[in-house]
Amino acid sequence: DADLHTILFMGVDTESAQTASEGEYMGRGGRCDTIILLVLNKKEKTMQMVELSRNAIVPVDEYDEDRNYIATADMQISMQFAFSDSLSRGSYIMKNKVSETLMGIRINDYLTMTLGGIRKVVDGLGGVTITMEDDCTYLDPSYTKGAVIEMDGEAAERFVRYRDITDLGSNENTRMVRQTWFIKQFFSQMRGISNSKIVEVFEDAEGYVETDTSLETLSGLLKYELEDETLVIPGTVQEGKYDEFYIDEAGMQKMLLEILYEEAE
Repeated sequence: DADLHTILFMGVDTESAQTASEGEYMGRGGRCDTIILLVLNKKEKTMQMVELSRNAIVPVDEYDEDRNYIATADMQISMQFAFSDSLSRGSYIMKNKVSETLMGIRINDYLTMTLGGIRKVVDGLGGVTITMEDDCTYLDPSYTKGAVIEMDGEAAERFVRYRDITDLGSNENTRMVRQTWFIKQFFSQMRGISNSKIVEVFEDAEGYVETDTSLETLSGLLKYELEDETLVIPGTVQEGKYDEFYIDEAGMQKMLLEILYEEAE
């Protein structure tokens, strides 16, 4: 559909952009923990979020320190980022891998944020107010359902990052849910901030945020109405050495066709 534009939002567990694998060998660097495709309908001015589990098992391409391809092996998709030497390189190969995983759909742009980036952006915009849509007292005793919480950058980072690694499916059942609450509510609050202020904050976060489009384009997202429902690529979780999420290919195809294509009249 010519009216659609896609932006891939990625959150990675590195601190900054210096080198994703600093002090480590390739494959042991940062991982991509948040993978959300934003599907913009330029005609309707709406934006749909489509979230993919970081634990999705896919063919990951392995590279050496000179960026030479070595082999492909089935791993969590979050690992694709680890075979990079920088935030820009990791973003590029993750964008290609996510496109390949999602039926080869075209991804126009990407926005990648590190842990340090979350803190800098949230603090730069004066914090964020989050209403707890469910009980999250496992994170903080004050995070009861319905509670209105003022978060600084550090609290926001923990809110979107935490998962119980002893609980099978905790990424899909709790962390991904919290991430979508956070993004929706933060996005809504950003609509009341001037474009110039948003650009200034993201410029101050240089080294913690990576994108292949302009900040002016990203600030233009605030003109879009975010769809209430966040779509999640369907699949099942199985226990392995780490949690393994297996995509329901038929369910994914049906979902993506409904979002990205219109029936011919």
